[in-house]
Amino acid sequence: MQLQTQAGASPGGGMGGMTAKAHVRFKAFSVIRDVMGAEYVDVEVDQPGTVQDVMDALLARFGEDLREKLWDREENAMTPFLIRLNDEIIRSRFDMGRSVEDGGEVAFIFPIGGG
Repeated sequence: MQLQTQAGASPGGGMGGMTAKAHVRFKAFSVIRDVMGAEYVDVEVDQPGTVQDVMDALLARFGEDLREKLWDREENAMTPFLIRLNDEIIRSRFDMGRSVEDGGEVAFIFPIGGG
């Protein structure tokens, strides 16, 4: 089960094999915070980086426990959720290719269930 969208991670090039890194802060809420064990997690992605690159870095770090929260087995697709990219709200299924800058902040916001 691979969690990729149309804007998957791409290998970095850069001059002389050196790739500039973007340091991005991820803010975890609810079930994601439970998996990560912290409210904030810092990740590095190659520049130019995307929201998908941040997700890939988090999946590499937190593995199957995180993947379980982000994947809808019934639809065999990524769970739809909102993403806060700095001060803008974007969508998980459509905006994973959005650029992230050094010093940026990303958060995944899941709908709150109730009954």
